[in-house]
Amino acid sequence: MTALDKSKQAVTLLKEAILETIRHHPNGIGNSDIARQLKLESDFEGSQKNHLSWSIIGLLVNEGKVKYKKVGSSTRSAFSHLLDEAATRRKHPTAPPEFRM
Repeated sequence: MTALDKSKQAVTLLKEAILETIRHHPNGIGNSDIARQLKLESDFEGSQKNHLSWSIIGLLVNEGKVKYKKVGSSTRSAFSHLLDEAATRRKHPTAPPEFRM
């Protein structure tokens, strides 16, 4: 397996883990809570930015699998939750089969 294949597989697994975590929070969950629950918190030089989980959430938002809503004035207090299936089909009619519940 090449490095690229490993990377693609890792991204797929991270997406699945994040979606599963979001599904368990129907009223929404923020990035920092997702990162904490999945043990993905950043700790490089003491910085708590959680860029990995934020990047994966961004991919899911762009794919129409997750809805993003700002809460408060801070970009770090983001609120993410799954779109319902009908809304996803209207907005993204070619949503991948694995998202169609």
